[in-house]
Amino acid sequence: IAFLGQQQRRGMHILRQAHALNPNSSQVLNASGWVHSYLGDNATAIDHFSRSIRINPLDPIIGQARSGLGATLLQAGRIEEGVAALEQAFAEAPEYTASRVGLAWGYWEKGRIQEAKARGQLLLVREPAMSVSTTLKNTPFQTPGHLQRLEQFLRGIGIPE
Repeated sequence: IAFLGQQQRRGMHILRQAHALNPNSSQVLNASGWVHSYLGDNATAIDHFSRSIRINPLDPIIGQARSGLGATLLQAGRIEEGVAALEQAFAEAPEYTASRVGLAWGYWEKGRIQEAKARGQLLLVREPAMSVSTTLKNTPFQTPGHLQRLEQFLRGIGIPE
């Protein structure tokens, strides 16, 4: 609902109900972390991702939770921590597109431009239809600063318009 349906507030409402029913579900915390991140509530997102990872460190989709943690840390301006989380997320879930995008963005934010551009080219191999306009249209992230940074980053690493 929040990701594919672009209904972040509705998704948040449903996740709050799920969290009230089972506050220690790693899956609920992971999903909640993503939606809080989409809405720019970085502190809650970081807390929920961290708890999800701590509760279930052997979860087969832990790379997705760690990818969300890394992306949220980047969004919060905590670049070093974000890149470290995203490097681990990429090692855990190398086929997860969010890990690939996040790691490229982290390198971009750190000023590791050549590495970011190389990651951008690998993204285009995996996602040949990827474009700046489509990504901006389909992203569930809602904070204006995030969208502006995303647009600059995508253009900077060579993603076509």
